[in-house]
Amino acid sequence: MEKVTGLRNNQFQVTRLRLTGIYAALLLVVLVISGVTTHSVFSNRLEQRMFSRERPFPLPPPQILEIGREARAQARQELITSMILVNGTLFIGAVGLSYILAGLTLRPIKKAYEGQRRFLSDASHELRTPLAILQTDLENELDNTKASTQEKENSQSHLEEVRRMGKIVKDLLLISRLDGENQLSTPKDVVDLEEIVAIATKRLEGYARKHEVKIFSSPITRETPLVVIGNKEHLLQAVTNLIKNGIDYNNPNGKVLLSLKHDQKTAVVTVSDTGIGIAEEEIPKLFDRFYRVDQSRSREMGGSGLGLSIVQSVVHSYGGTVHISSKPGEGTTITLTFPLEA
Repeated sequence: MEKVTGLRNNQFQVTRLRLTGIYAALLLVVLVISGVTTHSVFSNRLEQRMFSRERPFPLPPPQILEIGREARAQARQELITSMILVNGTLFIGAVGLSYILAGLTLRPIKKAYEGQRRFLSDASHELRTPLAILQTDLENELDNTKASTQEKENSQSHLEEVRRMGKIVKDLLLISRLDGENQLSTPKDVVDLEEIVAIATKRLEGYARKHEVKIFSSPITRETPLVVIGNKEHLLQAVTNLIKNGIDYNNPNGKVLLSLKHDQKTAVVTVSDTGIGIAEEEIPKLFDRFYRVDQSRSREMGGSGLGLSIVQSVVHSYGGTVHISSKPGEGTTITLTFPLEA
């Protein structure tokens, strides 16, 4: 399955085309207004010359007037034809110029974005090693039998923060790779979506029990696997993030429901929960990086605000879509749609 080289490059190209369309539309409006004005002025002056009351000579006979009308009509038609040719040529040339101008406009933005992405990737890599060392030292401190209760409590608190930072760094690295990787050079697997759902569910069974939430999966009726071509770990991370969100923002004795459906061309993964729900005005912001609806609860659960951003980046890299529907107090449903391999 051929994909563009880099999700963000594709987004910049789409933005460039949109900007070109805006420039071209503005120019088209100017050309239309200019053409209508020119035609109106020319027609009025022609009428004034043909039927001016101040004539140094008597009115011509009707035959001559008819010839004058035909000449006038022909002159108008020639003017319209000339204007269409000239304005059309200008418009076509302006579209090309607008495309170049849009590229020049976006170039510094793209350069700044690439610099930010590289910094994010480099900083995340540099943070991994000291965080791993710090986590090991804190774990050893907890195992130290000579440490006092207060020291162990402090070490446990610090360890939780280090683990949370480690999770954020891991998510930042994944987002950086998803933003910048070449999709044609990325290793690809034949990914069975049913297997992905099963593995993600198994991973979080203990986590769900700890939060008094039950996970239910609906079986699918299909003899052949639901297969997409892509990166298995990325897709597994996306589905895992959705299930974990369903657990984190649920109520005691709540449920997370998973279903996998399909038609001839698409597979649909749906994750629903019976949790606290999300206000409608908050839904468009959920894919913004580091955005969290409930700041205190997200921090308590160790959330970074990057989970749904990762989901969106992964699904879009497959050419799929993400849809969220939710009602406060009733729960949330997130639907992932993937194109199936033939």
